[in-house]
Parts: sequence; structure tokens; C-alpha cells
Amino acid sequence: MERSKIIAYAFITITTILCVIGIFILPDPLVIQMTLDGSPGTTVAKWLGLVILFLFGVFGGYVALANNDDPKPWKSYLVMGVFLVVEILIFIFNL
Repeated sequence: MERSKIIAYAFITITTILCVIGIFILPDPLVIQMTLDGSPGTTVAKWLGLVILFLFGVFGGYVALANNDDPKPWKSYLVMGVFLVVEILIFIFNL
């Protein structure tokens, strides 16, 4: 397997694992956005937030797999990196 395929599949796997863990440890109103004073801003139902995170992760992995022939796949890695930061921030906001 090529390096970019391995990274893409690993990213999809990490996203799936984070979503499954999120089912058990995240609170029911999931905080998506914080206000400047530190209070919760935008909240959604837990299942909706986790489905959105999962779809972002699968999309990021798909972008990396679709750009497999690109000699410089840094754009795909950038997309996956942004999605991973978003997932981590949502976990931090809610724990």
C-alpha cells in the first residue's frame, strides 16, 4: 500500500474510534462553539454532532484517497489535519 492510502485509512479509523468513544463519554447537549466569556455558545444533540464529526472524517479520508495520484499530497494532509483539530477541539469543549 502507498503511504497516502495508509494515512487516509488511519485517519478514517481514528475518526471512527473517536466517535465511538464520544458516544460513551461526551454529554448529551454537545457544545460545538464557545463564546468569548467561556460559556457554551452553539450546542447540538450528541448523535447529530457525532454524525457530523464522522462525516467530516470520512470526507477528509476520501479527499486523501481521491488525490492519490498527486505527487505532492500536502493539500489532502492539510484537510485531514484541520478536521482532526476540529474533532479534538470539540472533545476539549465538552470534557
